[in-house]
Amino acid sequence: MKIIIWLLTATLFGVGYNPSLLSEAQIKEDHVPVMTTDGEAIPAPETDLYAVSIEAPLQVNESEGFTIKATLTNLEDSSVGISHAAGVFYFVIRDSQGQQVNTFGMHDVGNMGILQAKAAINEQYEYKLDKPGYYEISAIAKFKIGEKNYELETNKVVIEVVS
Repeated sequence: MKIIIWLLTATLFGVGYNPSLLSEAQIKEDHVPVMTTDGEAIPAPETDLYAVSIEAPLQVNESEGFTIKATLTNLEDSSVGISHAAGVFYFVIRDSQGQQVNTFGMHDVGNMGILQAKAAINEQYEYKLDKPGYYEISAIAKFKIGEKNYELETNKVVIEVVS
């Protein structure tokens, strides 16, 4: 309401409009959802409902096994039904040339369950690299909530393999 009054006043008296003069509190206070002609609110743009991340050691010895951990987190305030293959994550390891060095297979079994509000699914992947160098690791979560398919890639982690 304050913004409308200010705009009317500015128009009548020739004052220029400068949005930087409005405080964040004023913008939030005056924010009203946009309505359609039949009175229904138009939903806000879709926000991120799920987050994925990955953890791995920064350095490992060649030919020594190490563990990668990937996490899918439900950011919603409610539980959701989730379906996926035998696991949620597909792990990818690439060498410094960008070539994938691991083979990751998974049974396409249809697992269904409930992902609780603000809860996470954690999966681990054991691997061993035989050549020294730098490798980039990420994971891709593939799952379905309701009728919507999701494919979310984690952050990338670079590890060093030393002899």
